[in-house]
Amino acid sequence: MQRKKEKDQADSASQTAPAVKGSLTEVRKTCGKKRCRKCASGERHPAWLFMYRLDGKAHSMHVPKSMVPLLEKALEKGRDMERRMVENGIALIRDRKAK
Repeated sequence: MQRKKEKDQADSASQTAPAVKGSLTEVRKTCGKKRCRKCASGERHPAWLFMYRLDGKAHSMHVPKSMVPLLEKALEKGRDMERRMVENGIALIRDRKAK
């Protein structure tokens, strides 16, 4: 049942995600609880970060686990858009050289 819900969320994300630039990184963090077994063992807790550059400076922002599929799709759209923009630039230069 959980997989179907995740698939439905991913399908929904593919239809509603904007194009974004950055990266998504999974990190491991401590929770701060003294008796946490995961932290004590060194395993720690998974967390997701959206990494991006703005005005020449690197930034990161926590991403709730439920938003990961949406952000993955948005990043994919952003990479596709950036690739098309580069291809447009190459085509523009080649067209001007041909004249």
